[in-house]
Order: sequence, then C-alpha cells, then structure tokens
Amino acid sequence: MNNSKNSKIRHINLIRDRTAGFFKTQGRRPRILITRIGSTSSEREVKIKASAFAELGFDVDINTSVQSSIDVARLALENDVHVVGIPGITVGNQRLLSKLLAALKTEDGKKIFLAIWTPRKPVGPVKISKVKTGSIIIFKFDTESTDCANRILDILEQQL
Repeated sequence: MNNSKNSKIRHINLIRDRTAGFFKTQGRRPRILITRIGSTSSEREVKIKASAFAELGFDVDINTSVQSSIDVARLALENDVHVVGIPGITVGNQRLLSKLLAALKTEDGKKIFLAIWTPRKPVGPVKISKVKTGSIIIFKFDTESTDCANRILDILEQQL
C-alpha cells in the first residue's frame, strides 16, 4: 500500500513538473474551464474536477451554474483558456457540444478543445461521433485525474 501511495505521489509530481515546464515555455500555466452545459453534471462533479486540476498545477476557471453553449464559449474566450472541461456529458447533449465547438471556431477559439467525462450512470451509450468539428477528448467518469491531465498536456504540447 505504501508503495502504491508513493507511486501516486511521484505521478502527481511528474504532472506538476509538466505544468511548470508549460509555464516556462508559454509564460503561463495550462488553463482549463470546468463548467456545466445544458443539464449535464452536478455542481459537485464540477468542483471535484476543478480541485483536482488546480492541485496538478493548472490554472482553473470554474462555473457551477448551467450555461448555454454560447455562454460557455464566451467564458472560454474571455478567460483565454486552453481547454473546456465538461463532466457528465450525455448522448442527448451532442447538439450542445456541436454548438459549443461552432462558437469556438472564431479565430481566438480555434485551439480550444473540449475534455468531457461520461456520466456515472449513463442513460444510454455515450456516442459523440455525430460531433464532426473541433477537438474533443473523451474520458470515462472514473478515469484518474492524473491520467486526464497527462492526456490534456500531451495535446497542448502538440499544439505548440
């Protein structure tokens, strides 16, 4: 058990080193907006994700109120984020994702991508295949935050 705990701590420290490296090359830490869109997720899920990413060295903007796609895009652009994170997205919300990606297609939002987490108890299969534009990374609800942060950092570093 102690070995497992040490391994997790090393993993967390590696991610913190990566976010520090991002800061050195970009002049700012990777920035993520964790938010609700439509009727997705709960305030609690948003707060949990936001806390995890802040602990890992990200700058985090958090929005716990339900927002429309246009409002989320506006928040993302105003806050100059790299990623919009949306926990608990369902198959019924694909239209909202398409609208959000379309709103982010402006010049300032072209590099912003979405990180979404499937709901704990999905109503049906989670299929985001209908969303044709933009970049989306999909995580299962129980994916470790460290794994999510690593994948997000991989994408951000590729964009440099």
